[in-house]
Amino acid sequence: MLRRERDYQVNPPSASGSGSVSVNDVSGRDDAFVSALEALKRDGETTRRRVGVLERGYEDVLKEIVGVQRGMGQQDGLIQGIIGGLLGSSPEGEVVDGFVRGGE
Repeated sequence: MLRRERDYQVNPPSASGSGSVSVNDVSGRDDAFVSALEALKRDGETTRRRVGVLERGYEDVLKEIVGVQRGMGQQDGLIQGIIGGLLGSSPEGEVVDGFVRGGE
């Protein structure tokens, strides 16, 4: 820690302005503050971009899940139709929309 910073911490300026702080100390702190703010802005922009990528990925995954569900529904209907066709070959049963109606 620099001596001037230590002096400032030990003897901060009073309301009357009689402290041991130079203009260089204040401007140095302002520069550090501005640098910290700029770093936070960059981090925020990076985070926003990453969240956008994650949102698009999440949307793609949801679309894939819906596609799988539709495919499973089609397979289910096909299998029910096949089973219904096999069971419906008896004279008592009738296959309607993939389901066996009537019969024993």
